[in-house]
Amino acid sequence: SLAAHWSNAENDRAAYTYYTNGDGTWHSQPNYKISDALTSCGWDYVMLQQDSALAGIESTYNDNLTNLVDYVKALCPNAQLVWNMTWAYAEGSEKLAQTAYADQADMHHSTVSAVMNMIDTNSDFFAILCDCRF
Repeated sequence: SLAAHWSNAENDRAAYTYYTNGDGTWHSQPNYKISDALTSCGWDYVMLQQDSALAGIESTYNDNLTNLVDYVKALCPNAQLVWNMTWAYAEGSEKLAQTAYADQADMHHSTVSAVMNMIDTNSDFFAILCDCRF
């Protein structure tokens, strides 16, 4: 979630696995910090997203998002921010049943609405990536 990512960034926690592929082979480095990933090279783009289950809840796009945006911009001043709009869970899935959404269509429409209201209106983002097959 945005809240977890901001907490990890704010506390400089090594809570991630960093994957690279510069030679045709995937390499992973466990116990990696967001700060190290963002400063590991001169990124052109940095992509952010909300946890899928929370993506359709506008109130979760709060100070955590603002703080993450500011954090990324400070460490990657030349990178453009891109938002990844998550997919709705599959109809009938256990994950969907554990959310507050009525069904897949509700999750999809709620996510689209939240992204349009909270990200599309945010001038810090260069683009929104979505796969809107439904």
